[in-house]
Amino acid sequence: MLREGIKTFKFIKELKNFRAASDSLTKDRAKDYLANLLSEDGGILLKVAQYMGTKDDDISSIVTPKFEEKKSGLNSSEVERILKQEFKTGADRISNISEGAFYASIGQVNTALLDGKNKVAIKTQYPKIKKVLKEQLRIIKILPIASQYSSIKKWEMEFSSYQKMIEKVLEQECNYLYEIEELRKWKKYTKHLKFIKVPEVVDGFDKSEIYVQEYVEGVSVDEVSRTWSEKEKQFVANGMVESFFSVLAQHSCFQGDTNFGNYLFKKDQIGLIDLGQTVYLESRITKALFKALECEFDGKKYSKLGLMVELGFNQSKLSHLSLKTDALMDILLEPLTANNAYDVNLWNYQENLDSLLGEDKWWFRSAGSTDFFLLMKSFMGLKNLISKLDTSIFFKAILLRIIKDMDLESYSIPEVVIDKEL
Repeated sequence: MLREGIKTFKFIKELKNFRAASDSLTKDRAKDYLANLLSEDGGILLKVAQYMGTKDDDISSIVTPKFEEKKSGLNSSEVERILKQEFKTGADRISNISEGAFYASIGQVNTALLDGKNKVAIKTQYPKIKKVLKEQLRIIKILPIASQYSSIKKWEMEFSSYQKMIEKVLEQECNYLYEIEELRKWKKYTKHLKFIKVPEVVDGFDKSEIYVQEYVEGVSVDEVSRTWSEKEKQFVANGMVESFFSVLAQHSCFQGDTNFGNYLFKKDQIGLIDLGQTVYLESRITKALFKALECEFDGKKYSKLGLMVELGFNQSKLSHLSLKTDALMDILLEPLTANNAYDVNLWNYQENLDSLLGEDKWWFRSAGSTDFFLLMKSFMGLKNLISKLDTSIFFKAILLRIIKDMDLESYSIPEVVIDKEL
């Protein structure tokens, strides 16, 4: 246990080194260490990398070579065996299972044929992966012990909620029935968005550790970035933004895992192929966000501190930010409220927040709810995808259309005053 704990600490340290490295030698050394560790342990450590905000390109550069070298995963015979074990009366409908697969942290995807003609995707969980992840989760749970010796304790950072969040995510990912349910829900959520494709789950092939879904045609965002025209890239970027905020506005949920591998693109279609990390918010959070945007667009005043409280921030801890809350929200909302097409590559939100808050940034981080930071993490994934396409987005025009269909008239953001005595 101690050895595994030390390994996890080293993993986080080297991940920080990798992200912060300004010279190629330091970056390469950190990359080699991380690649070797992930090839051995993978699972939850890969999730830690994602939740620390590591860019998809960086994760891919670390993980992909090791997956290719190791040829990890199940071969077609093993997938066929699991199919026959789980679907005794229907397994013979599946044939031509691909030898090659897409390998992920807890499972893999193989292609096959249904009834000898329809191409499908088989999502299979690695055997005993639940046990491995639970052991790794025990390691993560010891990390907060170290915080009592660090300056983080000064700002009363609450780690238990993040532990619960990671535990919940792993529980969802290790039970494909949750993802199957979300695929069916999102099919309805996106019905009005004709350019969105959510795959159908094949009836009778839906178990907690393996399921079969319709195969979605398309290419990766890398291919779109390299070979598509500017107009075609713009379609992808606009469609991603519209679908993200439309589902958020109407159903108070979002895709919690917006990594590049969860999307496939055609010239007239965006495929959402993995919805296992859908996050649901309280309706007041969604209403507050879109009401604030409506006020911004109409030039109406509202309490930005009240907005933060509605978004789940702890009011007592916000008192330490004094009069910085207005400027803080201006930074966070900047792309969404711009009066013209906005290049997200110019959104230096992290630098601006650090400059504005200084040491107070820890009060901001400790005051925020896990839901808020999960929403920000998801939006940052969307931002990274748009950055990959090197195109600008007129967020305001898209959001105005979405807000028009919302019932926000009866809702107002509460006025909140900071108690300087707190």
